[in-house]
Amino acid sequence: MIVVGGGIAACTVALALRRRGCQVTIVQAPGLAGAATPASAGMIAPQYESHPADPTFRLGVASARLYPEFVSGLNALAGGEVELLGGGMLVANYSSSEREAAAVAVRGQRAEGLEAEVLDTAAALRIDPAASRDVDSFLWLPDSARLDCRLLSENLARAIDATGVRRVSARAVGLTVEGGRAGGVRLADGAVVKGTGVVLAAGCWSAGLAGLPRRLPVRPVRGQILRLASARLPTGPVLADHAGRYLVPRAGGALAGSTMDEAGFEPEVTDVGRASIRDAVRRLCPAAGEAAADAAWAGLRPVSDDGSPIVGPDPDLEGLHYATGYGRSGILLAPLLAEIVADLALAREPGAEWQAFSIDRFEGVAAAVRSPDRE
Repeated sequence: MIVVGGGIAACTVALALRRRGCQVTIVQAPGLAGAATPASAGMIAPQYESHPADPTFRLGVASARLYPEFVSGLNALAGGEVELLGGGMLVANYSSSEREAAAVAVRGQRAEGLEAEVLDTAAALRIDPAASRDVDSFLWLPDSARLDCRLLSENLARAIDATGVRRVSARAVGLTVEGGRAGGVRLADGAVVKGTGVVLAAGCWSAGLAGLPRRLPVRPVRGQILRLASARLPTGPVLADHAGRYLVPRAGGALAGSTMDEAGFEPEVTDVGRASIRDAVRRLCPAAGEAAADAAWAGLRPVSDDGSPIVGPDPDLEGLHYATGYGRSGILLAPLLAEIVADLALAREPGAEWQAFSIDRFEGVAAAVRSPDRE
């Protein structure tokens, strides 16, 4: 089986296929600027920016529950030291309308057996004294966790090598079809890598593979992050707002993010992005406004047209499977989606619902279809 991609989606699928006894080749383009996985802030927070009515909500909750075992297994394979840190998340409600919306979310999440609570500012400050006092209230999500995604990326690469996955460092440019089945990928130098099937998990670059049987509605959305250095920044929970801005504690400081920029394949950090992040996190934590940024970067998230992942088989081309479009939730969703995709790629019944995330939900969208390469 061939897996195209090099981020968390591709690596977790490759590892899941290997656990099922499959021979796997991962084809990874070297030196891609803007790779999303190492750029992520690493929040494992399925209750944030989500609601039980959202089709990805239960998927995220189930995937988060896999994380302790996932991280432990990855560390054992790779000899790494990725640490899953708790601490929870405080989400600022800046107005009564945000407080009321948070209360509705709490009722829905508690109905699902999850912990959530709306706290007044005094109660929130007892959890994190560095949080802003100039807010209406806070949504408290005590089960949220986080990890260091740069360490995670390194561990994933080592685990791939440790499990005997064949690695091809090259850019896949086209799909090849043999006997009506996806049989391999063509590389930029003209070489062909053959396999029993293809899992397309190349993040925001997935749609660029020539020969796909349909339009793949995935595009890059840039997220900019600043690393702030200050001992005065929060060391406990993540602080966030309802617009997707956050402060994630790190040793000696915090990660401050993030933007959602429709900027194509441009992974630059911009002055506008820096300023907007600064303004947002200053509202969350006054000390963040004074902290120096000692690093900044941007990642290109793979976002689908409806914001949900695209997983599972292509309905028309046998042997082609998708694992892309994870958006801002790639770190959270990858462990569970990898198990689902691996089962489907091997014609097994997955143990979780996935049909809502099939690519055929976009059938009503007109597509420019390119003819696949024929061997």
